[in-house]
Amino acid sequence: MSSGSKQNLHLKFYSLLVFATVAAFGPVVLINQPLWDDWVLRAYSDAGTLWELYRQVGARELFWLVKPFASTAPSVCVATELLLYALLGPLIYTIIRKTTLWSPSDAFWAALLTVLVPLNQARFVLSTLPYAFSSFFFALSIVLLLRDLEKPSIIGRLSIAICLLVAFTTNSFLVLAWLMPLVVAVDASRSEASPTNSDKAREALRAILRRGELLLLPAVYWLAKKVFEPTYGLYADYNKFQMGLASALKQTVVVLVSQFKDARTLLPHSSDVPELSVAAAIVIAIFLLAALSWKLPLDATDEPPRGAARPTDAFAMAIGLALAVCSLLPYVLVGKPPRFYGLWETRHQTTLMLFSGFVIYSALRLSVPRRALPAASAVLAAFFLVLNISVTHRLVLDALETREISSLLEAQPPAPGTMMLVMEEDRNYRALGRFFAFYELSYVLNPDGEHRVLAVSNQEILDPSTGTYVTGRIPAVESKLIDLCEKYRSAPQYGFGGFVSNGNIETVRLLSNREPPRLFEVIGESIRSAVNARPASTSPMVRIERKASAMEGACRSPCCAGD
Repeated sequence: MSSGSKQNLHLKFYSLLVFATVAAFGPVVLINQPLWDDWVLRAYSDAGTLWELYRQVGARELFWLVKPFASTAPSVCVATELLLYALLGPLIYTIIRKTTLWSPSDAFWAALLTVLVPLNQARFVLSTLPYAFSSFFFALSIVLLLRDLEKPSIIGRLSIAICLLVAFTTNSFLVLAWLMPLVVAVDASRSEASPTNSDKAREALRAILRRGELLLLPAVYWLAKKVFEPTYGLYADYNKFQMGLASALKQTVVVLVSQFKDARTLLPHSSDVPELSVAAAIVIAIFLLAALSWKLPLDATDEPPRGAARPTDAFAMAIGLALAVCSLLPYVLVGKPPRFYGLWETRHQTTLMLFSGFVIYSALRLSVPRRALPAASAVLAAFFLVLNISVTHRLVLDALETREISSLLEAQPPAPGTMMLVMEEDRNYRALGRFFAFYELSYVLNPDGEHRVLAVSNQEILDPSTGTYVTGRIPAVESKLIDLCEKYRSAPQYGFGGFVSNGNIETVRLLSNREPPRLFEVIGESIRSAVNARPASTSPMVRIERKASAMEGACRSPCCAGD
C-alpha cells in the first residue's frame, strides 16, 4: 500500500472514531444548566475570587483555563469537552498503531473501544474541564514524541515538554509519565541492528538518557508544585495522601476490580431500551455504511501467525495492566477511589479510560480466535454505545428536571432565612444515583439570588436509628442544617452567604409527576428549552409538596444553634 493510500486509510479511521464519540455523547451539548461543583466555581468567578480558590487548592495554573469557561454558558464548556474527547480517538489510534505495530484495523478496534468505554461519565461539566485538556495533551505529547523519534528537532522536543506540562496540571498524569521513556525504549530496541537482547537494552537505555527531559519533567513539576503552590485555607487538606505507597498499591488492585460491582447502574431502565436500541441501530447503520463505502479493512491483518504473536500480545497486556494500576493509584492514595454509583466519582476514572480500550483489546487478542476478533470487538463496542447513549439521555434529563425544579420554586419562593430539608423522592430522574449537594440546592432553590435559604438533601443525612437516609424531619436534620450554617455562611460561594435563620424548617418533597421522558422526547424538549419555545408537554416532570414548621427550642441568630 502506498504512503498516500495509507494516509487516506488513517483519515477514514479517524473520521469513524470522531463520529462514534459524537454519536454516543453528542446530545450533552444541550445541557445548559450548571451541575454539581460548577455552581461553586461560577460563584467564585462572579465574585472575582476564583484566583484565590486555585491558590488555596495549590493549582494556580488551572485558573487561566477555567476562568474563561466559568464566565460563559455551560453549553460552551460542554461542547469544548466533547470536541477534546472526539479528537482523542484519532490520537489513541495513532499511538496504538505506532507503538504496537498492530495492523490499522487492530489499532482501530482498540481505539474504538477506548472512546466508547463507559468510564468517566462525569466528563462533561466545568469541574472536570481540566481533565479533558490533560487527557488530550497527554495523548498529543505521545504522538509528537513518536513523530520526533522519526524526525528529531528542537521544536519537536519543546512541543512535547509543553504538552506534558499541560497534562500534568491534572496531577494523576504524573504517575503515568513513565510511559514516555518506555515509548523511547521500544523505538530504540526496534531500530537496533544487533540481534542480541543485551545490545538492544543498552541502546534503549542510551536513547532514554538522550531524552533526559522526559525523566526530569515529572519530578521537577511535582517538586515545584510542592514548594511554590502549597495548599492552605479552606482547602488545606486538598488531595493529601491518606495512606502509604505499599498499602495504596494493594488497595489499587482491589479497587481496579471492585469498582465494577456498581457498574450495573449504567444499565438502562427496561422501558428505555426500545428507543435506545433504535438510536444505536441508526448510529451503527451510518457507521457500517461509511465503512463499506470507504472499503475499510476492518478485519484485515498483516501480522505473523497467532502463535508467533502471542508473546508480544502478552507483553502488551502486561503494559496495559500496569497502566491501569497506575491510573487508579493517585486516587487511592488521596482516599478518592472511583466508583460508578453517584456519577461524580466516575471522574476518577479519567486516566483509566485512556488505556481501557488497549487493555480490553489486548485481552481479546489473547483469548479470542483471530477470525472472531473483529466480531467480538464490534459486539462489545455496540454494547458500550448503548450504555453511553443511555447515560447521555439520563444526564440531559437530569439537567432538564433540575431547571424545572428551580422554575417551580421561583414561582413560589421560600421566605428568606428558611432552612430546608429536601426529600429527593424523584430518584428516577437523577443520573447514575447522584443527589443534590447542599451547595447545588442553594442555587437551585435561590434562582434569583435574593431569597437566601439553606437546604440539604435527605441523601446527605443518615437516620442514626436505622442507618438509612432520613425519611422526614428528625433531630439529625436540624443538627446537619445548623452545622452547615455555622461552617459555610461566611463562604458566599456556597450560595447562602450571610444566611440568618428565621427559625423555620421547611420540608420539601420532590415527587415524580410522570414517567421520565424517553430519549427522543428528552432531546426534543431540550432543544425547545434551548430556544425558549413552549415545551411539548404541559405536564411537569416533578411536583413539589412543602410543609413548614418552627424549630424546637431557642433559636440563637444566625444559625439557630440554641442557647
